Amino acid sequence: MLKSINSFLKGDREMDTLKWKVIVVVMGLTALGIGTVTHSQSTEAKPEISNEQLIKELQAQIEQIQTIIKTQEAEIQRLKATIELISDKKESKPKNIVPFTGEETPLTMVKAYTKDYIGKTFIIIGAIQVGDYYNFKYGNAQDTHVSLGFTEMRQDWSLTGVTMTLYAEKTISKKLVDHITYVVARGYGGDLIRAKVTILPDVTTI
Repeated sequence: MLKSINSFLKGDREMDTLKWKVIVVVMGLTALGIGTVTHSQSTEAKPEISNEQLIKELQAQIEQIQTIIKTQEAEIQRLKATIELISDKKESKPKNIVPFTGEETPLTMVKAYTKDYIGKTFIIIGAIQVGDYYNFKYGNAQDTHVSLGFTEMRQDWSLTGVTMTLYAEKTISKKLVDHITYVVARGYGGDLIRAKVTILPDVTTI
């Protein structure tokens, strides 16, 4: 009887030892990440991406690239404009040079024989600026006319120093004023102009 009990107890110890071995093995597998369901590697195949989904992803990538390209193109244009502005400032005169044709009338002649030119139209070339001088019949014409300070030029584009005040109707001179403003903003003292001028009694109009 005692032997049977000892055998039984010994069997229990062997069973316990076997259980502990199993537990150790299971714990070891768990540590490797393959001993439990939560850490087991799935053998299921991933679903394939449909052609429609693939096309959408590719189109999204294309749009991103196009956005980057547009940004770079805008930066290139900005840099080109900067280069052009720097280059223009190095020029001694604006690029939009107006030609001399021989039809021009020297202002020295007009000032010397003013009466001979009253009511007549003649051509002058020179530098022009927007001014604020209003006099004679245009003394109160700020609302209807633009005052323009004109300085005559020679064919070599040097200034003669002879000046004249011109008055232009605002209804027809906006483009001229806009261009003068644009040129002045780019660093020049004024714009170059070839203009037909008519001298009226006590005023000069363009």
